[in-house]
Amino acid sequence: MSLPTREEINVYDSLDERSACKNFLGKTLEEAEEMFRQGIFNYREDLMWMGPSAFQYYLRAAICYLQSEAANDDADMISQLATTFEFQLECHPKDLAPIAAELANDCKYILENYDRLGDLPKSETEMQERIEIMRKVLSGLGHNLNRKPEDYVDLRPRFEELLKKFLSLAEAK
Repeated sequence: MSLPTREEINVYDSLDERSACKNFLGKTLEEAEEMFRQGIFNYREDLMWMGPSAFQYYLRAAICYLQSEAANDDADMISQLATTFEFQLECHPKDLAPIAAELANDCKYILENYDRLGDLPKSETEMQERIEIMRKVLSGLGHNLNRKPEDYVDLRPRFEELLKKFLSLAEAK
């Protein structure tokens, strides 16, 4: 697959797509993987806003990063991927159908390696503290999300749900 074009990254000319285009246009998979390694939130968020074919291309760089030791305890990356997968699935389900089995495997990989990738609370007390922190953060941002604060502390249920949806999409194609 060749590098995504400006039009494949920036489909609707939104501000977010322009940012993704500015950061990723002309980048190889190796360069994009290095960008994900830097841990800069904007790069990770850009993946969500790219057009479907650019998303499919650069997702491989994000997954290669997750499969490396550099991703140990990078709960932010898997949190962003959960949100990105949900967004792409909601907005571009037909475009994801050809790679749905691959996306299901990505979810399965994250679930199987969650102890290495995630930052799970070590006790029930720590879990409750993190939930309370997320509740404050989300309410302070004015978020009225469909998700509970707990959904941001332990991401496994979200990836289990995504795995099922991607498997279903793969079977339907």
